[in-house]
Amino acid sequence: MLSLRRRLVMVSILAAVACGASLTSIAWLARTSSDQRVARAEERVARETDRLLDLPTPPVRARGMRRGLRTLRSGYLDASGQERSPGAFLPPAVREARDAAVAEAARTGDRAVRSVELKAPLLRGRGDAEDDDLGGTLVVAAAPWPGGGHIWVTSYVPQPRGERLWRLGAALLALTSLGLVAAAVHTVVALRRGAGTLDAGLRALSHDLAARVERPQVTELAAVSDGITSLAAALQRSQVEGARLQQELAQRERLASLGRVAAGVAHEVRNPMASIKLRVDLARQGVLAPRADLGGIAADLSEVSDEVARLDRLVVDLLTVSGRRAGPRRTVELGELLAQRCAAAGPLASERAVRVERSGAMPATVDVDGLTRAIDNLLRNAVEASPAGGVVRASVRDEGGAAKISVVDQGPGVPAERANELFEPFFTTKPEGTGLGLALARAVAEAHGGALRYRRDGGATVFELTIPQQGG
Repeated sequence: MLSLRRRLVMVSILAAVACGASLTSIAWLARTSSDQRVARAEERVARETDRLLDLPTPPVRARGMRRGLRTLRSGYLDASGQERSPGAFLPPAVREARDAAVAEAARTGDRAVRSVELKAPLLRGRGDAEDDDLGGTLVVAAAPWPGGGHIWVTSYVPQPRGERLWRLGAALLALTSLGLVAAAVHTVVALRRGAGTLDAGLRALSHDLAARVERPQVTELAAVSDGITSLAAALQRSQVEGARLQQELAQRERLASLGRVAAGVAHEVRNPMASIKLRVDLARQGVLAPRADLGGIAADLSEVSDEVARLDRLVVDLLTVSGRRAGPRRTVELGELLAQRCAAAGPLASERAVRVERSGAMPATVDVDGLTRAIDNLLRNAVEASPAGGVVRASVRDEGGAAKISVVDQGPGVPAERANELFEPFFTTKPEGTGLGLALARAVAEAHGGALRYRRDGGATVFELTIPQQGG
């Protein structure tokens, strides 16, 4: 694709070529016309010379005096070289040309024809308007007279007055072409400067939409500059409005998340706290057992301790979900850890008539407590989602230097329209669930620099927990 600058350069070149061709054509036409007129004049003086040679006596007076030198003039020089044509006026240029033709005829003994181009008018200043020409070509013929001496004939071919117009037209054409080239060059320079100004403005706007874009001198580019400035201002306003809306949306999302967390925490904390309060009140009133019944008090306190431990685990899970970094790490064999957690899930699997299988082995440096809770949540969800007689397959394998723990079950999964909510805190499809299991598992994976993903593979539900071998 040609740029505008190259197009203008091409136009300038074509204009120069056209001008050169036109000037050449005009010069050729003018030269051709002049050469033809000179050739006809040479033929005329040759015929006139032949006619004079046929006379019985040499001519003794000039012919064509009435119309000056534009018509044929003739004369006779005797053997001594004296002019025998009384009244003949010969300007110096004509006399010199005649003498040269006579000398050549005397040397060759035959007719001689000479054409002399005159740069100045031949008769200017003599009051003859017809002969007030611009110069031209003088044609002279001379031949030896049989009785001695020489006869001569002249004819003057003035430069045609139309040639002045041709030369004026050629000059105007040349000036016009030069003006066109100059205008094209000026336009190219102006466009380059204007394009440079716009380019500098665009580079400035790429860093700051409030940057000022200079207006080029070219009107069309100035309009483009104004448009860019208006567009940049509109984009800046849109950015400010977008940032404001994004801030409001983030604030609303934080408030909504806080509301969901508060509701979930209130729901989860209220039950154990109510149980603790009830047991403490009953113990204080001596309803559960006499004060001396230390065994009953110990049992009550044991239940209180269990509820407190439950609250502690809930708080730990909430801290992990909220982005707390992983705990202390150590290198373990993930295959052995997976086997231990599958064994721990055995009673729940037996109760639901579900078989748990595990495979694979790989060492990794991880937060063992956090990863244990994540695997327990995945196994428990898989067992609870599996139909009776189903199989839960847990495996670990090395995938490009990262450990991938997969848990697969034959459960129905979650509805496709709610899959994007799967890892949100307190999202659950089970009436008795807390909705923190998958959120906790993902938080543990991300704390290790990994990820937790969910997908459906045919009729199976697959959760893949990936962590770097060095634990991120």
